[in-house]
Amino acid sequence: MVRDAAMEPEMVNRIRAAYKQALYTVCVKDGDDPLTEMIAKKVISRRRG
Repeated sequence: MVRDAAMEPEMVNRIRAAYKQALYTVCVKDGDDPLTEMIAKKVISRRRG
């Protein structure tokens, strides 16, 4: 999802870090968990402003 958007590398790194932290916070470890997509969308929408 992040790869599809045109963003600066630093922003991609920040989004990736926020995503990983969010997954850790809600104890999601399985990449196939439906929560992962929801969290990714929320993190990206928040970072885009």
